[in-house]
Amino acid sequence: MENQLLQRITLDLNICHGKPCLRGLRYPVEFILELLSSGMSIEDILADYDDLEREDILAALLFATRLTQLTLPSLSCEGFPVQPVTLSTKLSPNRQWVVCPRA
Repeated sequence: MENQLLQRITLDLNICHGKPCLRGLRYPVEFILELLSSGMSIEDILADYDDLEREDILAALLFATRLTQLTLPSLSCEGFPVQPVTLSTKLSPNRQWVVCPRA
């Protein structure tokens, strides 16, 4: 079930500047999280955005959960090329992260 949900998260540099989105639509995961954190229920979101499905909201939550479980020691990149990336958020402008591809 988890894998099916996470497959709904897409990354495309041509859609929302490469941010994680839902099913290739122009709904970034961060937008869904902001709606939920503002107090909207899943039902409210689905009523306002009729091209979204309940599983899309659950996928956004699961994706965010997995991201918060990452720690620097667990990001072992042994055998993979390491590429530093600068990410900017409202809370952490220009924070440096190390990203490595997984086989």
